[in-house]
Amino acid sequence: MFSDDLFASRGRLKMGLLQFTLFWAITEAVDRMLIRISLRLW
Repeated sequence: MFSDDLFASRGRLKMGLLQFTLFWAITEAVDRMLIRISLRLW
């Protein structure tokens, strides 16, 4: 039972890390796009 619980929490941690990485990558891409657009407008 303990090992199953540990495995479940580890899986949850991995999923959270994956979601965080994905969110960070999207934010980074949007930031670069906005910088490019603002430079073009100037």
